Amino acid sequence: MSRYVKDIATSTDADEIQRAVSAFLTGEGFHKQQYGHEDVWAKGSGFLVARQFIKAAPVDGHVHVEAWVKAFIGGEMGTEGVMAALPKRKLKESVVHLEQLVS
Repeated sequence: MSRYVKDIATSTDADEIQRAVSAFLTGEGFHKQQYGHEDVWAKGSGFLVARQFIKAAPVDGHVHVEAWVKAFIGGEMGTEGVMAALPKRKLKESVVHLEQLVS
């Protein structure tokens, strides 16, 4: 399964969105890091629980949101499906709250 992707319209200033996203995701236990060539927020070690990733970037009047779980055997999974169900459910909850925050 591929990443969850959504664009959310907003009239909020990009700097304010970045501050709100940073405060929210830090409070949820995510930390900012590089994933390939992308700036993302990550959570989990990948050892006992699959790693969770969120990317939230304000772009031209909207916020581009992506979310995925890193599969244990490589690849990425979106927020739906039965594989890695617990990390996906927790990630989906965080994404829903994030979308409410930026909309």
